[in-house]
Amino acid sequence: MTTHHELPTSDDLDLLSARTEHALSIYLPTSPSPQERNVAQATVKSAFDEAARRLKEDGATHGLIESLRRQWQAVDEDSELWGKLSSSLAIFLAPEVNEVFVLPNKLEPQSQLSDHFDLGQLLRSVTYPHEAYALTLSANSWQLWHATADARIAPLELEGDYPTDAADATNRETIRGRDKNRGLVGDEGKKALLDKYAHRVAEAVTTELNRRRVRADTPFFLFAAEPLLSQFTDRFDREVIQVQGAAERVGADQLDDQVRQGLDRHFAERVNTRMARIADTVSSGLVATDLVDISKAATRGLVDTLLFNFTVDVYGRIDEVSGALERVADGERFLPDGATAYDLLSQLAVRVLRQGGTVLAVRDDEVSHELWNSLAVAQLRGPLG
Repeated sequence: MTTHHELPTSDDLDLLSARTEHALSIYLPTSPSPQERNVAQATVKSAFDEAARRLKEDGATHGLIESLRRQWQAVDEDSELWGKLSSSLAIFLAPEVNEVFVLPNKLEPQSQLSDHFDLGQLLRSVTYPHEAYALTLSANSWQLWHATADARIAPLELEGDYPTDAADATNRETIRGRDKNRGLVGDEGKKALLDKYAHRVAEAVTTELNRRRVRADTPFFLFAAEPLLSQFTDRFDREVIQVQGAAERVGADQLDDQVRQGLDRHFAERVNTRMARIADTVSSGLVATDLVDISKAATRGLVDTLLFNFTVDVYGRIDEVSGALERVADGERFLPDGATAYDLLSQLAVRVLRQGGTVLAVRDDEVSHELWNSLAVAQLRGPLG
């Protein structure tokens, strides 16, 4: 069994997107707590039992079902896996395949048995911004934090020598009451001192981010109360996602939850900005909204950007050469010739990624643009013809 505590690579997606007989895909939300861990294990067992029942009804041999059972048991008995859970699991089982991904984002419970793995929700993990930095800032302290795809948010160990609080930054014993010379510090004086402190912290954070070569578009959250919230934002040369409140009262778990929720909103804003740009090219014939057209364009390498709803399943088959798409009716899982249908959207997304395109796996309510059809929209590199 291969357990991945990192996001899937392009090689992982290529492997899993290939035709695989008796492919069982299982997604489930998880938690490190013992009670929820037990529920998650029971959910996986239930999904396997249902798949085994269907295989038996379809005439599968005892040996085939037992080979799949051994794959499930390897997952069930892996104490290291269940002891290091994040927010979700994606499990892909077949007689010769056993791949498990421990994922940081919340996915919907789902299981599917087909001749292709359903990669829709896995692609959400690939296309979603899981990394973020955060600053908790108050007059009494500040701390820089880092959240990643495979770990909850944690404080960063700073390399520089920086002021620890507002008094330290302004060479005072305190910024309340009287200063060292017994002069009263009024509201305006205190605000000026806090502004100097915010400037010093902004310089320190910039130095630490540059030292780590953090990309300019990596989401950055600021937890602070006014006036520090605005003062730091004005002094900082990166885009800031502001969270108003007393930073000293935010624990690590609460901080991680708020950052993950903020990333959802940040991703939705990014998606709608991209959709607006795509809409501007409609008159040039560079937008496809019909799955038949998107499939042909993806097969020919013409899709620059694909937005698709990863929460819905559209079943059918895609011709590997022409890109011709054949759908089955809702609720059906077999094509007219008896072949098993598979999820079309995830297969199209993998094709686009394989050809250097951009894929955004979205929820329906994250896209508000009128061009959105609740299924898929593609921006093309050239006219489909």
